[in-house]
This record gives sequence, structure tokens and C-alpha cells, in this order.
Amino acid sequence: MITLKRNLVARVVAPMGVALVALMIGASPNAYGADISGTGQGSVNFGSFERFVTFEVSARTNASGDVGQFRFTIDNPQPLDAHVNVDCLNVFPLASGAGGWVSGAVDKVSPEPNAYNIHKGTRLLVYMADFGGPGDPVADEFLGSLEIGSCKALGPSSGHPITQGNININLP
Repeated sequence: MITLKRNLVARVVAPMGVALVALMIGASPNAYGADISGTGQGSVNFGSFERFVTFEVSARTNASGDVGQFRFTIDNPQPLDAHVNVDCLNVFPLASGAGGWVSGAVDKVSPEPNAYNIHKGTRLLVYMADFGGPGDPVADEFLGSLEIGSCKALGPSSGHPITQGNININLP
């Protein structure tokens, strides 16, 4: 009986422990086929301005790193249309959903110059929170700003509730 237990440990338990340690210190989540992404589109009201910001985000982590793009447009009081090439994506669980930061450099902006002093090369950052679908009781959130640091170093925050649209975040 003792020999049977030793064989069980040697053949099953020990290799499982080695595999678990390899997972914990080994490859990135994407190496195991995880679909890590943050996508969405919609609009945010701000004060008396309906659809103050409209946005589209598509960011993903793949074998070559973080890729994608986002765009946001402000119509009033001063217009802005900014397109950004994503080079940083950081997603994480929230108590009732998932959140994420996306950042990159502006590759196209209009008008230029503009009231926000955003130009080609400016680094922008957006925060997104996914609390479910459009009909769910808690609205998804969105917030755009100048980059304040690497998106990889940022965690949960808060944004403005989106008034139209949806955000989807896939965790590893």
C-alpha cells in the first residue's frame, strides 16, 4: 500500500506541482491562448452637453504585444477628433465586472491646433469599465485623459457612465 501511494505521488501529484509552478512563473497568459482585450463604442453626456464624447476602442494583447486603436470625438464646446495607435493594454477584475486602461500615441488629430493642445505624438490614456450589457442596471464607464503613466501600472478607477453603447473587456 505504501508503494502504491509513493507511485501515485511520483506519477500524478509531483508533475502537477511542477506544471503549477511553471504556470505561475512561466509564460504570459497570452501564451496559453487567452483572449485579452478591451473593446467598445458609445458616448458620454457631460453637464448640459449630450454626447459630449463619442468613442471607439479596440485593443488586444497578442504574441507581439499590445495592439489596436482608439478614437474619440468631442463636438461641443470645442471640436476634437483624435485617433490613437494602442501600445499599452491593462485589464483587471472589478467587484462587479472588469476594468482596463488603454494608451498610445495620437497618429491623427483634427483640428490642429485645437483647444486641448493635443497633436500628433501626444500620448493619451482611456479608462474603461465593463459592468455588463446596455440594459444592465449599472452603466459601463469611460474616461479619457492625457497619459499620466504607463497603463500597466494603473489599477481600478472610475469614469463617466456611458449613456449609449457598450464596453466589453475579456480578462486572461
